[in-house]
Amino acid sequence: MKRYACFFFVLMTALFWGSLPANALQPSDEGRPFEGEFCNVESGVLLSINLYDTVMVVPRYEFLGPVNGYLHGNIHENWFVTSFSFKKNNVVELQLSDELGSTSQTIVLTAIDSLTLKYECQGGNAIRKVVQRKWTKAPASMMLKRRR
Repeated sequence: MKRYACFFFVLMTALFWGSLPANALQPSDEGRPFEGEFCNVESGVLLSINLYDTVMVVPRYEFLGPVNGYLHGNIHENWFVTSFSFKKNNVVELQLSDELGSTSQTIVLTAIDSLTLKYECQGGNAIRKVVQRKWTKAPASMMLKRRR
């Protein structure tokens, strides 16, 4: 009987921990605003970054090794963070290159709070996406919300 009670307790504990939101088990990201996965739902753009450690591996591009981040989602090609520099306490400038390395784009990210980043293209916008079978430029400015 004790064995069944122990099994029941372990099962209920596992179910309880599995039902919590993912961010309830993670430490606070207050001091690291440029780490995580951010998205813009309207345009379908996802930005996965970690500017504090070079540990991200891009799916299907494992041969490149770890990078600091990449832009993907509803856009043409993946765009990799090739370099970055912190401008102010909550502003960073990213240099992105497409997967072929033929095109680059400068992006300025501003941390509004721990859950929101403001994304702004510098110069012309080179990032494109397909809308109704036609090439269009991705938004040059958008708000990105933290997913994870």
